[in-house]
Amino acid sequence: MKKIYIYWVLAIALIIGAFMDVNNNPKPAKKDPPITPTNEIKEPVISITKAKEEKKMGIYYFGATWCSPCVAMKKHFKEKDVKNLLDKSDFRLYDIDRHGNLAEKYGIQFVPTLVFIDNDKVVEKISGYQSKEKLIKLLEKYLS
Repeated sequence: MKKIYIYWVLAIALIIGAFMDVNNNPKPAKKDPPITPTNEIKEPVISITKAKEEKKMGIYYFGATWCSPCVAMKKHFKEKDVKNLLDKSDFRLYDIDRHGNLAEKYGIQFVPTLVFIDNDKVVEKISGYQSKEKLIKLLEKYLS
């Protein structure tokens, strides 16, 4: 009986010891992996510079493939009357899953979101699905 008692005490001591740090050092917090240059996107810098030189309004659309309003709104960009207006601007499509750093830079919290940029400054940011008619009015406001 005494032998079984000793085994139990040893087992409990081993279990407690497994959860304790012998040196009493706090364990470091897990850190996010560093952002590598492959995760960064350089295109917007070129895009903004190009738009500034050509005196064009920059229009950035942020969406996601898993977002049904984004997919529906993205179809409007291919329609002729919307496309004709967008051709007057520096229009870019960005997927937030692929361009997270850029979405963070512009404070994108919801998708779909349109960001209107003039002279390196955000003029307006509009989130949510926009019907074709609303989209045309919005584009005419900035591009006419």
